[in-house]
Amino acid sequence: MTTMFSRQTVVALSAYLRRLELSVDRSLREDAAPLRNYCDKEIQPALPVVAAWLTGVSETDAGTSAQPRARDIGPSMLSGRIQLYLRDRLRLDTAQVGRIAATLRQLSDALREAVVVEPEAFVPIRLRLREAGDLLLRYVPDASTRRRIERVEHRNQNPVRSTEAFESLAGGPGWLTRQLGNLE
Repeated sequence: MTTMFSRQTVVALSAYLRRLELSVDRSLREDAAPLRNYCDKEIQPALPVVAAWLTGVSETDAGTSAQPRARDIGPSMLSGRIQLYLRDRLRLDTAQVGRIAATLRQLSDALREAVVVEPEAFVPIRLRLREAGDLLLRYVPDASTRRRIERVEHRNQNPVRSTEAFESLAGGPGWLTRQLGNLE
């Protein structure tokens, strides 16, 4: 089963995950309050909102996808893939989208309960965020955009290193609300 996303949404979601992953990495063994505040104030939309959106998308697509019939294989399949490419749409595995949503919920829950950003609790989440971001990067055809995503701004970033503003990667503020209308 697959879920359809626009290229711009994949870029924005990849940058969102990379930003979270780098922020968690730079906060290990510190008090959790600054990371929690950063996620609450700087990372928009909030983790639970993105997780709920991804869960809704994956559940909707899982419930409505039909299995391909034997006669759908061949020239019509190739034609369909070309049309999807030209329409700027990408197919992502629904199970992977669900795993990304679960990881975001897990990070949100861990931040809510944590006093210190303990490596035992947060490193596995950070690694899953990195894995999900890398998965999405495979769908970004432009190498310069992939490099910009790798340099996205984050908490405790090196002041000497140049970073890329998240909004410039996501196409401006409200990247998710453009997908669904007004969420909040």
